[in-house]
Amino acid sequence: MQKRIKTTKKRAPSLTAERVKSLSLVHPPRIAGGKSRSGGAEVDAYYAKIQAKIYENFYPPANSRGAVARVRIRLSPDGRLLEYKILTKAGEPFFDQEVQQLGSRLRHVTFERNPKGKETVLDVSLISKE
Repeated sequence: MQKRIKTTKKRAPSLTAERVKSLSLVHPPRIAGGKSRSGGAEVDAYYAKIQAKIYENFYPPANSRGAVARVRIRLSPDGRLLEYKILTKAGEPFFDQEVQQLGSRLRHVTFERNPKGKETVLDVSLISKE
């Protein structure tokens, strides 16, 4: 006997959602001071907003598809960028230049306030999908 499986039409992901997929955390984010992050929905939403804000300011050059760089950002409890450090470069001059310029742009961005009221340290992998 065959059963019919009801399928639903998949919605296409929004452009922002597709871009956010291009950012992946290298390892779980940690709060300054060595405490591990909570798995709560509020904290997860906070990290998603940070990732989205980073990608809004990231403009990888054409023909850099697949290039990856790792950066570390440190945010104050009120959402100011305290540190931007490139951990690994992609080895592609134009992409690496964009990663460097991203740090300058992020200094003028105010991120979400940390829901726990603490500093946040994130290691982020920037992946070009262009």
